[in-house]
Amino acid sequence: MASMLRLPRASRWAGLLGGARRSVVAHPNRLIHGRREREEERKQKRPTSNESKYEFGNILFGGPCNQKCPFCIGKQLPDWLTPNNLRVPPAEMKNLDKFIDLMKASETKKIIFTGTRTDPQLYKYEGDLIALLRSEILGVHISLHTNGLLAQRKIDVFNEYDNCTISINTFEPSKFKKLHGVKSMPNLEFVMKNSKIPIKLSCVLTDDNVHDFDSYLCKCAEYGVQRLSVRHLFGESYSEKRYKFLFDGREPVRHFRGNPVYDIEGMEVTHWTFEDFSKPSINLFSDGSISTKYLLTDVAAKSDEPCS
Repeated sequence: MASMLRLPRASRWAGLLGGARRSVVAHPNRLIHGRREREEERKQKRPTSNESKYEFGNILFGGPCNQKCPFCIGKQLPDWLTPNNLRVPPAEMKNLDKFIDLMKASETKKIIFTGTRTDPQLYKYEGDLIALLRSEILGVHISLHTNGLLAQRKIDVFNEYDNCTISINTFEPSKFKKLHGVKSMPNLEFVMKNSKIPIKLSCVLTDDNVHDFDSYLCKCAEYGVQRLSVRHLFGESYSEKRYKFLFDGREPVRHFRGNPVYDIEGMEVTHWTFEDFSKPSINLFSDGSISTKYLLTDVAAKSDEPCS
């Protein structure tokens, strides 16, 4: 069992969490974004003598969301696993110390901020938690998985991450409300112009947006998006080839974990499934449970009691 790490008291964080956050230099050319992330992927696949047995660490926030996606996988989770911790300071987050210990002991360097039923940018102490993790884990790489609604308002905190994935399933206003549950759309144009970090878009394929895929790609290119992940609704396997026609006539330029990667008008498009994970991950849920299961429904199915 990893030793418990004593986190600094809130009163002692003034110097650490005040103005000592990492500065980020803007990329002069957004093509660097795609090349940088591809190089990171290649590095992750290179075996080393001290390679971590975990792929990454997830911090999964719980609480109400600013979107109401009808296919949100978090809705399948038990309530005890996803209590609201959006206003809980880092020093009071359950088992955060243990999570940090596990990350350090396993030499796992990548951490993703995501949510079960909420968006991580709704977390009140977002910047403080980033600063704390950078102070505790040498060389940590912190990613944000978000719906993008708060990215414009919180652009300074947004740029404290190392990279970001924004989930946008359509650019059509009427379909956006159906697929995201709200009318408000993220200002992707502003975010792309003011971002100092690489941004990837994620799109869930449904019967409502699949026939607009070409116009979706055009809009991505217009905003300067370099990387896109196309995913399926949970439970719909890529092997069923339901939407394979989208890529008819296109040959993948490579594969990532068995998923085809296409070059479409200079944009890297990955037709992604969640079927191939070579390593487990360290996942901290908002109730303090820590699991090595990546798929949320696997965690929920494991037991009716907390994981740890």
